[in-house]
Amino acid sequence: ILPDRGEPLRLGQRFLTFLLIVPCALVAALLLGLAGRSVADLGGWQEADSNVLTLFLIPVLWAVFVFLLMIMRRRRTQAMTLLIPAMASGCFLLVAGIS
Repeated sequence: ILPDRGEPLRLGQRFLTFLLIVPCALVAALLLGLAGRSVADLGGWQEADSNVLTLFLIPVLWAVFVFLLMIMRRRRTQAMTLLIPAMASGCFLLVAGIS
């Protein structure tokens, strides 16, 4: 929604929101999806099943992140919502090895 006449456009805040929601949330969802694939591989799943799990998780997690980020008011809360799962899954992928 555009602001009323005479109010500032706040383009910087809008652009930052876009950056958080589109590329950053996608990267976090991708890392979580790859971590899910690694867990499935460690659990003995077939490669095709692991791939399908990843292809399912990434858009679902991205949609969850988008919803959560859009309802949060503070940038710090938004950043932590993306950073904590991304860092945890990134560390897991480094330890377990990306397969």
